[in-house]
Amino acid sequence: MRNIIICILISGLLIGCGNKSPEGASLVQSTEADPVNDKNVIVVIIDSMTQPVVEESLKRGALPALSFLMENGFVHHDLIAPFPSMSVPIETTLITGVSPMEHRIPGLVWYDQQAETLVDYGSTLSKYWKLGMNDTLMNSLVHLNSSHISPKVETIYETLNDKGYSTGAINMIVYRGDTNHDLNLPGYIKTLLHLPNQLKTKGPDLLAFGSAVQPKIVQGATLKDSLYHRFGLNDSYSASVTEKLIKEKQQPDFLMVFFPNYDKDAHHHGPVSPNHFAKTDLHLQTILNSYDSWEQALEENIFVVLGDHGQDLLKESKEEVAIELEPLLDPFVVTPLLDEPTSGDIVIANNHRSAYLYPTTNAVTYEDITEKLMQDERIDHIGWLEGDELILFKNGLHDEPLRVKKNGQFRDMYDQTWTINGDEKVADITLKDELIMYGDYPDIFHQMFGALGSHDPTMVITAKPGHTLKTEGAPVHQAAVNTVVCIKMIQWLLSLSQEPINH
Repeated sequence: MRNIIICILISGLLIGCGNKSPEGASLVQSTEADPVNDKNVIVVIIDSMTQPVVEESLKRGALPALSFLMENGFVHHDLIAPFPSMSVPIETTLITGVSPMEHRIPGLVWYDQQAETLVDYGSTLSKYWKLGMNDTLMNSLVHLNSSHISPKVETIYETLNDKGYSTGAINMIVYRGDTNHDLNLPGYIKTLLHLPNQLKTKGPDLLAFGSAVQPKIVQGATLKDSLYHRFGLNDSYSASVTEKLIKEKQQPDFLMVFFPNYDKDAHHHGPVSPNHFAKTDLHLQTILNSYDSWEQALEENIFVVLGDHGQDLLKESKEEVAIELEPLLDPFVVTPLLDEPTSGDIVIANNHRSAYLYPTTNAVTYEDITEKLMQDERIDHIGWLEGDELILFKNGLHDEPLRVKKNGQFRDMYDQTWTINGDEKVADITLKDELIMYGDYPDIFHQMFGALGSHDPTMVITAKPGHTLKTEGAPVHQAAVNTVVCIKMIQWLLSLSQEPINH
């Protein structure tokens, strides 16, 4: 559950005004900006970047661009990711500034009890077929940004737009803004999947998302957006589009850029893979080289470089890694993906190292499920909400849970206060003079309340480090968990847009 984010912040102010422009239109930078404080902002998110891989790569002298930014700015290693630590809820938190409880995106996979449907933003192909390809595609490319994020919260793109700033996003998964953008899928795919003729998504003024959404400035340009290059969902494409925007004077006042490649490398080669992480720095160099000098890049921009989450190295034995939930829950019936939710006793939304469980009948209680899951020592935490109180169990300890409420006599380092009753070892905390000191689970209470309060009543379970949860359609990865798998799904869907080959 512990996920430390690295943030490299180059100091400065966001001052400058951009014109609101229609979908696909070129952006014209304002000439009315304060001449003293006229910097733009470029936020670069590097998937699965963590402190250990940065420090090891720095020792080898493999990060000239990142080193340059660090030497001229500030470094923070103590940021905590929201829970569950999957890129979809994390990105949503980053662009809204609130927890899943407020923005209402619970995870990569979650169950909508009102609609009686399992929402999957992209996990495995077998799930896509069983859940319905059209539903999965619409959730990932349309509903996530157009309707699933709570309308009660604003994104940074919407806030800046209201203040007159221009905004942009390149290969971000979550990007809700005020502007409608066309999604480019071929007609035969729309017919095959029974999709509307016109597909639109809501994003910032300028949106680039692989070959599915391309701003006018890059249409027709030679970019790495072929099938071989994952249809533009790669670091090179992200850097090249950013470079072109800068050189053509089309850079928005605020721009977020996503680099997905290292997550895949870390997934196959381990969380600390300096040789592979060094390739990411080359793409940062591409952005800095868009200016006459790197110093000029700093004069004209505020750079923020951060990782979204980390990964845990899995146990060597695949049999040891996988915690198979269905046998543990026997005789309760886990709803098969192809069946109606009410055909089973429990619906499971698997987010790899964590999962939401939803009983579909009053005959099955959270306590019943907890008793069965506690039989496997690889299960870590089990929790749910009873009214305004968090009930939290830790495997390996006694049967009594830790009970936690918001507001109370105990204060943590984030200036949050809590009422706590029970064994503090459950959350690996130390209470001293009414202060809370976290151990292996920093900000655990806020994380749990955020996840469990993000949608309909549910319970959540987590696996201990080195393990992952196995259910129907959920793979057991060989190297590491916590990866952006929705990009792989979108890449496959985009591959359908290529002309069919006749043999």
